[in-house]
Amino acid sequence: DGPLNHLRVVTRYLNSLSWFLMIDPPDKGGELRLYDLRYEDRPELRGFNNFDRDDRPFDRMPTAALRPAAGDLVWFRGGDQWHKVAQIEGPRARVTFGGFMAPTLDDQRLVLWA
Repeated sequence: DGPLNHLRVVTRYLNSLSWFLMIDPPDKGGELRLYDLRYEDRPELRGFNNFDRDDRPFDRMPTAALRPAAGDLVWFRGGDQWHKVAQIEGPRARVTFGGFMAPTLDDQRLVLWA
């Protein structure tokens, strides 16, 4: 609803880049897990959300795990590539600031939102 509806009509949001700046990493866990798997490769996985979610299929898939330090900026193809943040352990939270960037439908500009 709202802003996403606007982005759908002005950008190629499924081709978006995701980015985040690590402000304060957790003591343990919290790695960004990137899978060599696009959403269209496994459409049956797209139906979950954060409230009804089963990550077990991802446990058997190869993944790259990034553990950025404070001050690191990470860009990745988040619009259509499976990814997740690993479980955070310990008393310190994972603090990041991030957003997205996508080309306009006419490929003339980039739109950045956070």
